[in-house]
Amino acid sequence: MNNIQEQEKRMKNWLRGTLISLGILAGAVLSGGQVYAANTIGYTGPLDPVTGEPIGEGEDGSSTTNIQILNEYSWYDFDSSRFVYAIGNGEIHSTVAEGMVTTDEVVLSYINDPQIVLYKDGEQITPLPETVSEPGSYVITNAENGEYSDSLDFRIVKRVTGELYQYVIPEGFYLTTVLFNGVDVTTGYGSVDMTEEGYYDVTYVCAVTQMSYSLKVSVDHTPPQVVFKGLNSKNQAKGPVTLEGLDENDTVYVTYNDESSHLDMKNRLTESGRYSVVVVDEAGNVVSKNFRILVYLNVKAWMFLGIIVLGLAGIAAALLLSRKRLRVR
Repeated sequence: MNNIQEQEKRMKNWLRGTLISLGILAGAVLSGGQVYAANTIGYTGPLDPVTGEPIGEGEDGSSTTNIQILNEYSWYDFDSSRFVYAIGNGEIHSTVAEGMVTTDEVVLSYINDPQIVLYKDGEQITPLPETVSEPGSYVITNAENGEYSDSLDFRIVKRVTGELYQYVIPEGFYLTTVLFNGVDVTTGYGSVDMTEEGYYDVTYVCAVTQMSYSLKVSVDHTPPQVVFKGLNSKNQAKGPVTLEGLDENDTVYVTYNDESSHLDMKNRLTESGRYSVVVVDEAGNVVSKNFRILVYLNVKAWMFLGIIVLGLAGIAAALLLSRKRLRVR
């Protein structure tokens, strides 16, 4: 009988402990944009989503941080208006979320992990910058023992761009409106087709915070309309090569015999040798051409030849004069 009572007592204690534990778990609720935890040594503020420890506790035990959990490794900090990502043993605070495309400057901060690295288009950037604004694909990750774990990926594009053919709305966000040249073309799907050239105004919302974001870009996929005049079908020239059709916003990169060079004032290349020319327009569209200018008598060559001829004529005249003087004597 005593054994039965003892077992019942143990069962009641176990049930009580289980109910308390469930109560603690149930105490973590969303309220007013915050995540609260109950029965944590009298603390009722937000918990760190990674460690489970209280964060933002003031002297009176109140919360000084207003956060919203997004998923198991990220949250949104309303006080700083930043997305926060747990990467390695540290955190990344960013003005953009994972997978976002933006035309704006991105503000970043890094906490508690010397192994965090930042790459732009595959090239590591050191030291870690507080802001990035140059167009490109960025990846922030943790490099520990040569192995990469967790990451924050985002992309910056120009306001006039040829690099976007489709915008996939970031995970955890939903599309609200798409305006194309001012006309509503919203489909309700999680991506926007940008193959057609024109002006796009895309608005999407975070499903957790209900905060709205937008991407406004002019899409231009047409490459520079440049003609390399003077080349034959074999990409060879027997004289100067002129680039016709250049726009004032185009950028021209010239490599001459494997060294950096440039066009002359008339957009020409005149020296004989090997050339590689790349033309990039405002939207980032590219046209390139590799060719060779063969040896020919250009202006410099004619001048040089003229100088030689004049020199030879002068020598001949001097010899003739010398002979006449000798005969006179």
